[in-house]
Amino acid sequence: EIRLERLLGAAMLLAVFIGARNQFRMSLQTVTVFLFLAALGLSGIVSLSTTLAWEEFYPVLTVVAVYLALQFVIRTPYELLFIVIIVVVTMAVYFGKAEWEFFVNNGGIYDMGVHRMVGLDKTDGHPNAVAQTAVITMPIVLSLWLVRHEVNQRWPALYRKFFPMFLIATFLLCATSVILTNSRMGMLASGFFVGLAVLRWKGLWKKVWLVLLAVLILIATW
Repeated sequence: EIRLERLLGAAMLLAVFIGARNQFRMSLQTVTVFLFLAALGLSGIVSLSTTLAWEEFYPVLTVVAVYLALQFVIRTPYELLFIVIIVVVTMAVYFGKAEWEFFVNNGGIYDMGVHRMVGLDKTDGHPNAVAQTAVITMPIVLSLWLVRHEVNQRWPALYRKFFPMFLIATFLLCATSVILTNSRMGMLASGFFVGLAVLRWKGLWKKVWLVLLAVLILIATW
């Protein structure tokens, strides 16, 4: 099956590899990635079913391709941070559109006796996959929030003003997306994330109140 997102992704990776091939620098980390990929590939070749092995190997191959693309284009820590911000912006648009379809156009699926929000694509559009993406995005947003002053100190005043509001809105979109997917693993992973985030707070009573608040929210939205 030919999927548009795969074709676009392959075209973008090809453009990166051709345009920035002179900037690539081999490192011990990259060698380790290649060895890991080679080991998986060899395991798939000698496996009992190469078809089943390819289904497991392909996601790893896409991750390695993205890793190599980042190695080609990133030259400074700020460029890496800028790409992270672009990813968060993309996720905010994705979750916003998914919730729009859910509420306005009655999108989603009825599964396990409940109405569950789905994503916009076939590859990762299942409710559990959407919840997983939302949970992964939340710690990224939290990390950007903690360093927001360092990130936007050279930005125009208007961007500096709206950047914190954007992070808050994105975090709320992630949280509500987990709730609307009715994913049990998403809820459990969100609770684990909240527990790790609470550990950053100083003071025992603050941690206790935050944990109780998270439990109450989880009970109210389950």
